[in-house]
Amino acid sequence: MKSVVSGLARLSRGAPWAVVVVTLLLTGLFGYFAGLIEIASGNEGFAPEGPEISASERIAEKFGEESSESTLQVLVRDEGGDVITVEGLRVANRVAEVTRSGLGDQVSDRTERPGVFHYLSSVSQAMEAQGLALESMTDEMVKALYIEAIDGDGEFGAPPEQVSFLTRLVSEDFDPEAGTASGGMVLAFVSPFEGVDADAAFQNQVDAEEALAEDLRGIDTDLEINPFSFPLLLTGVDDFT
Repeated sequence: MKSVVSGLARLSRGAPWAVVVVTLLLTGLFGYFAGLIEIASGNEGFAPEGPEISASERIAEKFGEESSESTLQVLVRDEGGDVITVEGLRVANRVAEVTRSGLGDQVSDRTERPGVFHYLSSVSQAMEAQGLALESMTDEMVKALYIEAIDGDGEFGAPPEQVSFLTRLVSEDFDPEAGTASGGMVLAFVSPFEGVDADAAFQNQVDAEEALAEDLRGIDTDLEINPFSFPLLLTGVDDFT
């Protein structure tokens, strides 16, 4: 560092006007780039283009940004494959069960919507209404019930206000004709945790969701299970990070 400072000092004595001109040019250049910086607060500050953040924003728009609840997203994925299948349904149901068990009373159920639901919840409801067991289902039957729900036709068609949201719970590569998608979402709405103060309450939520994430990743399946939430961003890192 000392040699750098000494070199700059010699250069300033030998060609002062050149140093001034270069300094002004660099100041103008850096000032131009500084004007292009976008400052973001909240979740989007972590990953402004992140699909998880975009999903959180859409969920907030759908269910109310002023709610004190937070959301836990669990992505069930078969990259290059299909999750609108019997296995996809089994895993989605299992994820929902483990989530309810892990979060307990913190799962926020409401009259207008359950505290945990997934991309194939409409299929599960139709199966229950018909008395169908998972063991009796085929991939084609799962696809048929899902397509019937999002088409809004037939006995098990979803209401119009739910159709658009159901289709957003599957990946963008969803093929409505073939009834295939490589990914689907499980959503859980979480009530605020209790604690001696706000920091302790939040830490309790971080600990609970970290333990839940480990349980979810331990589900026996070849499908990928990837949980995401804002508290999970803060697990396994120190305060500085």
